[in-house]
Amino acid sequence: MAKLRKDGFSACVVEKWVPASPKGFKGPIITRDAWNFGDILAVKVGVPGAMLVQTTSGPNVSARLAKIRSIAEAGIWLAADNRIIIHGWAKRGSKGETKHWTCRTIEVLTCGEREL
Repeated sequence: MAKLRKDGFSACVVEKWVPASPKGFKGPIITRDAWNFGDILAVKVGVPGAMLVQTTSGPNVSARLAKIRSIAEAGIWLAADNRIIIHGWAKRGSKGETKHWTCRTIEVLTCGEREL
């Protein structure tokens, strides 16, 4: 959220926590993304359409990309002139130096993807 806001976006979490059993919130809890791929909804003045962001750990970016490609609603979202972004977070830095959280940003396109 902080990264999106720093980049000038207005953002809100659209991922929900829901009970996974008849015990309600006293039992197991699962998360449910918007259309199974969107954690955060973001918009910015001057940028057409809306953006859904899938946030994950750095090593899981390719798995999330494959998952998004398999979801029909993702294609509909993109065809409606919206965007899908994957944020892959990992601690990175030179050997012997303090590691810092960095974000790898991938935009999902109808014909592939591109790193931003």
